[in-house]
Amino acid sequence: MAKQTSVAVNGTQSITVPLIDGRELKFKVARDHYSNFLDDASDPQTSNLSGMQNILMRSGDEATKDILRDLVGNPANITTLAGAVLKQYKPDIELAVKL
Repeated sequence: MAKQTSVAVNGTQSITVPLIDGRELKFKVARDHYSNFLDDASDPQTSNLSGMQNILMRSGDEATKDILRDLVGNPANITTLAGAVLKQYKPDIELAVKL
């Protein structure tokens, strides 16, 4: 894969993942998508693979969702794509430290 790009706007981060065939997948990851992914990952009733597929489909941009649907039929693609998206996503979390 080529270099990925990401831009945050209003709490939602736009992430572009280029594919080796020249196409690009676009995602708009919001804090809720990430939170749901973490919930899925920590739920023993849910497989990690389905949590990864869920965040991809929930955050996938409608303009490239047809490409995404074709790719998520293969579990190896799910893990690769989810890894690429999650590597780029930086949640906008505010922390306060009390002394």
